[in-house]
Amino acid sequence: MFSSINWFEVIVVGIALDILKKYLYPKTEALATRFSEARRLKKEEQEKKVQEEVKRLLLSPHEELIFRSTYKNVLSFHRSFSNFGLSLNVAALIMASIGDNGIFLAILAMLGSFVTSFFLERRTKDLPLLQKVRKQLDKEKGRPDYETW
Repeated sequence: MFSSINWFEVIVVGIALDILKKYLYPKTEALATRFSEARRLKKEEQEKKVQEEVKRLLLSPHEELIFRSTYKNVLSFHRSFSNFGLSLNVAALIMASIGDNGIFLAILAMLGSFVTSFFLERRTKDLPLLQKVRKQLDKEKGRPDYETW
């Protein structure tokens, strides 16, 4: 049982793991700490933005109507494009199941789905912020949260 083990590889892997543990782990831990600190600061800044936006919208009903219209447009754009990307993926799976001739078409459909998702993320990158503003605004006005029904 032990004769089939390549002990040289076991020793090399052990040394490599020891080197990783001693030298790279502290560097990655410092990087992770820096990243988590930056993420915490970004989250605090975003919360401050949400509070300022909610205060601004509470003062002007006209601005609230514009905000809700913008939010609905961004949300509908996100939903329609995500459905389009899903449809492209399903079409790619169907094309791939056809055989050798369908593989090229499936690759093109997958590439189209990737491009669609890339543009979707760029166009709707502020959607989470808009959702937080909408939830906070509804909470301040005493409206129920319809997403949790």
